[in-house]
Amino acid sequence: MIRSLFVFTFVLISGFSIYAQDSTISVKKQKVLLAYEQTEFKAALIKEMAAILKKNSIEYVVIEHSNGALDKEDPANYGAIFISNSGVNSILRPWISEWIKKNENYWPITILHTTQTSNWKVKAPVDAVTSASTKRDVKKLAAKYVEMIKKRLASTQESPSSDE
Repeated sequence: MIRSLFVFTFVLISGFSIYAQDSTISVKKQKVLLAYEQTEFKAALIKEMAAILKKNSIEYVVIEHSNGALDKEDPANYGAIFISNSGVNSILRPWISEWIKKNENYWPITILHTTQTSNWKVKAPVDAVTSASTKRDVKKLAAKYVEMIKKRLASTQESPSSDE
């Protein structure tokens, strides 16, 4: 009887453990990658976005994307990817263009932010937004971009990938 009770308890606990592991798979897709190029404006923007995400209990990872750091991240670990890039001479940084090309499967969850003072329209296969590097706009822009991120997170929850 005691042995049966022990076996029953073990099976019950194991079942809960397996269920708990399965339920964490969708949480993985709630994580956000915030990648930026180190400038005073972009650092302030990413800091504000991180604060909003934290307030909304959304997990995030912040990286500086120079020196190949973006290539070290697996986009499959994220439900949304936000890349802030400088639009020097109205062109994307070459490593950003290459990353976007290599990660075609993640275009729907990627937002490319480029700082630019002119009316230059970024030509990229992902959602692209531009803004001037104006610190007084940081809070407004951060709120706007986090809303865009939340939409991507919602879309990854609606249609889980086939590897899950």
